[in-house]
Amino acid sequence: MVDAIENLSDFLALLPQKLLTGHAHICLYASILVLCQRNGRADTIDVSRKELMVLSQIKSNATYHKCMKELVNSGYIQYKPSYHPTVGSQIVIL
Repeated sequence: MVDAIENLSDFLALLPQKLLTGHAHICLYASILVLCQRNGRADTIDVSRKELMVLSQIKSNATYHKCMKELVNSGYIQYKPSYHPTVGSQIVIL
């Protein structure tokens, strides 16, 4: 199982180096970790954008996609979007 506190601590320690200083990045990454813990999955979750936006309290689709892209580009997660309405996108914590 993912050690959420260790992952979050590592994430927060590296924020200044990765230039991810927005609160939305922190909320989105923490929400991903919470869902991993809640689902009892090791490091992979299937999730909808709507579910992550509610949990991370991100109100804008543009902000969500920008933060997701920056988390991927910074090497924190791998994101495999699903364009199917009933199949969730897959997120892997790296």
